[in-house]
Amino acid sequence: MQIARARHRIAAYLFDCAIVYSISILILARPLVLLIKTLNSTTSIDVINLFINSIVSGGIVLIFIIFYCVIIPYLFKGQTIGKKFFRIKIVKIDGSNVSLGTLFVREIIGKILVDFICLGTSVIADGFVLVNSENHLTFYDVLASTMVVDVV
Repeated sequence: MQIARARHRIAAYLFDCAIVYSISILILARPLVLLIKTLNSTTSIDVINLFINSIVSGGIVLIFIIFYCVIIPYLFKGQTIGKKFFRIKIVKIDGSNVSLGTLFVREIIGKILVDFICLGTSVIADGFVLVNSENHLTFYDVLASTMVVDVV
């Protein structure tokens, strides 16, 4: 097993972010249009409509993010679309396939929750550690006992 290069991991991450953000913006288009409408004419109905649409769309985006970050890598043996493109995958430290629980800890707790709590600064720290460490493990890799390897 060859540990994936840092540049491949970063490129796959950016590729996946572009996919997730693009689809999220499409899902959130209706609430954004309603926000503009509500700012122009504030009525009770418009505010309630905006609130309901925002909650529903936000929930759909959250479900999509969980699906993309946890379910897709589980179904495709450690690969998202970005990881497939750059020929890398997530595995457990022992080289076996990742489980659903492992992916949940790695992606939701290790990446998304920590990024949210740290206001995004953990992305910079993870990138720094990824590039400068010998084995290219990030905080969420250590937390979930995973690593990213090249696909042979």
